[in-house]
Amino acid sequence: MSPEEFAAAFDAEALLPETLEILGKLVSFDTVRRPAEPGMPFGRRSAEALAWLIGLAERDGFEAVNLDNYCGYVEYGDGPEMIAVAGHLDVVPAGDAAEWTTPPFEMVRKDGMLCGRGVSDDKGPLAAVYVIMRELKRKNVKLKRRLRLIFGCAEETGSECLEHYRRHAETPKYGITPDANFPVICGECGIIHFSLEKKFRPGENRLKLKAGVVINAVPGRAEAEYGGKKFAAAGQAAHASHPERGDNALVKLCRELDGKVDSDFPQLVLRTDRAKLDLELEDAVSKLTLVPSVAEADEKHALLRGDLRFPVTMRSAEIVARLERAYADSGYAFAVDFVDEPLFFPPETPFIAALLDAYAEATGDRESKPLVIGGGTYAKHLANTVAFGCSFPGHDYGEHEFDEHCPEADLALAAKILARAIVKLDALE
Repeated sequence: MSPEEFAAAFDAEALLPETLEILGKLVSFDTVRRPAEPGMPFGRRSAEALAWLIGLAERDGFEAVNLDNYCGYVEYGDGPEMIAVAGHLDVVPAGDAAEWTTPPFEMVRKDGMLCGRGVSDDKGPLAAVYVIMRELKRKNVKLKRRLRLIFGCAEETGSECLEHYRRHAETPKYGITPDANFPVICGECGIIHFSLEKKFRPGENRLKLKAGVVINAVPGRAEAEYGGKKFAAAGQAAHASHPERGDNALVKLCRELDGKVDSDFPQLVLRTDRAKLDLELEDAVSKLTLVPSVAEADEKHALLRGDLRFPVTMRSAEIVARLERAYADSGYAFAVDFVDEPLFFPPETPFIAALLDAYAEATGDRESKPLVIGGGTYAKHLANTVAFGCSFPGHDYGEHEFDEHCPEADLALAAKILARAIVKLDALE
């Protein structure tokens, strides 16, 4: 069977029971990152999930490699070059299990829906690609390039796993990571995390304030105390790459405090705004976003942390210089805590066009165009790689929330698209 015949005949629905068997086992591993143990940099459960998947691959006759429990890979074929599909085994915390309709670490099937932590992000796509590889092997399909499925254990906390892979393993000719959206992601904005801090002498500051949990999210709640009076604001949490979907409780609280307290901290928060910092920057495909996301103030210090996403045609040095100038007279020490440069492939690139064709052939959707996102994926950590699927336009799968879910039909359709994409990438020059 030729690769093209394989892609055209690939029956994702018939193979769905195999996919769900693997997915159910993967979901059962609580792979939230935990403190390192000897030989297990992300904790025991992540290492156990990695070992289980490698064991499965070896039983199926694949070459499988564990890279120091940071990540692993399974490979099919024997060509001189390699195509990679990079997914991740780790998940974000489930939170209070009582808030879930179903147990978070048990895959539950109900009325055509799959529920459980990781069914969408990213264990479902990973299981689907494994079954594609298994089917290629069964049918003895001859690809001109090797196909490698990479699975990491720390994507949600900075992708140290893929950095380890990059230092110790082969770079793909072409790669995809099924950890974002269809039809295809041609660009990912740059990211800068920064902080502003001031230390106080005893008795100098009387404002107590706390807001935000993580730097890459719009804070949904903020509270403060001053002169025996308490203040609070409620908003709507959202990912920092889409601040328009949230309502920043920290900003709301500081608007209330401004002029009512003997502190310049509320003004600092309100100053952390695109227009006020002369950062209303955009290019043809993306624009800058800025979120004051984590704040705390007490008798010892005041600290503000911010998340900034900048356009794909710009570089961090230019943005950092603007921030330094903007805050030079603030009285707060400015520091850059994290920088991630943008990623961008022009939509007409043959690599991007091939993936778009795979999506269009499987879905019939020839209207959707390549996307630029504010978030970051494995694509920034693996050369010649872009994010491709597996969320469909207009669908919400509850990733990073209670009751994460994925329709069985969506997972099957994603598998069809991925099978076509692998074949098309294999055929590229």
